Amino acid sequence: DGDAAEQERRLNVPTRLILNVAVTGDPEAAEADLRQTWGGALCVSGAEHTERGLLRIQPRMSSLPGFLSSAVTNDRVDVTVVWDDGSLQAALDEQYGAGVIVVTPALRPVRS
Repeated sequence: DGDAAEQERRLNVPTRLILNVAVTGDPEAAEADLRQTWGGALCVSGAEHTERGLLRIQPRMSSLPGFLSSAVTNDRVDVTVVWDDGSLQAALDEQYGAGVIVVTPALRPVRS
């Protein structure tokens, strides 16, 4: 499709691109290192966990009761399950550490 190719060409302009990098080490040192090869807009932020480590955890989530989906985003593993009364989140916090896995239930209590 010509329109898609044209849109991609317009978006792949280095002056319009912001390179976002998250590092588990010192962000200032990482930025200095990246500046040796990247002269464009750059955002370097700190991360508590490596993507590799989170990606190792993610496949284990598919065996959770009521599992629907999972994704590695924002320095954590987001998991959607059918229902969690809080006990699943508590167990995962105990096993992996608070905030490493965030459980979101698809069903929520009805409030009257």
